[in-house]
Amino acid sequence: LYTAIHEERPGGSGVRNIVTLGSPVDFGKLFPFNILIHFAHSPLSRAIDLFGNIPPFLTRNGFKLLAPLASLRRYRLLWEHYYDREWVAGFETIQDWADSFIPYPGAAFKQFITDFIKEDKLRSKKLEIGEHIVDLSRVKSALLAFSGTTDKVAVPPSVDPVVELVGSTDTTIEHVPLGHIGMVAGSGAPKYVWAPMTAWLAERSKPVAAEQPRASKKTMRRRRTPRAPEGGTPGILPPDSSI
Repeated sequence: LYTAIHEERPGGSGVRNIVTLGSPVDFGKLFPFNILIHFAHSPLSRAIDLFGNIPPFLTRNGFKLLAPLASLRRYRLLWEHYYDREWVAGFETIQDWADSFIPYPGAAFKQFITDFIKEDKLRSKKLEIGEHIVDLSRVKSALLAFSGTTDKVAVPPSVDPVVELVGSTDTTIEHVPLGHIGMVAGSGAPKYVWAPMTAWLAERSKPVAAEQPRASKKTMRRRRTPRAPEGGTPGILPPDSSI
């Protein structure tokens, strides 16, 4: 969205490459959000008007309902890997994150339903951000879009059309066997996302020479900067998510 807004300004947006992970553009393909077109007459709308925000338990359980069997499989996997402390640590990290929803602003949710789903403003070039109209065809940057084949939040039919909407002549869509969270934090992310993303960016990126600082007239001698030690401690890769 930033690139689409600023591409027409003098000098362009300054964005050479764009990588998206499970980013939908056709929100009419998202279930159950597409049934919220009649949102103004739904009980949820009246609840938001009453409480102001969407309670965390509604958001949390709403996402779980997208893949009702995933919770059962998740705990089965926990039983199978209970002896693996590293695996369990990753499992707990994902679970803590997934259960830590905060109240979602009701007005923002209503605007999202209206602008992106009911009126489809993003694809119809009617979405307004401040004084700007978002027109994805203005995007000339190279685009790499990842689409998760097991993603229950942003299903592939909602993600794939992005390569047709942007104005770039260099577009790539990668379908990976991961879910919405798995593309970022899953154990398969390094193989299916990070590695191809790094290779893609390397082919399209040019090193920028760092500007050499001007020596101060008061400087009498140079100090050697000690080199940082090589290597590091590998992090814990959490398990794949089904959504």
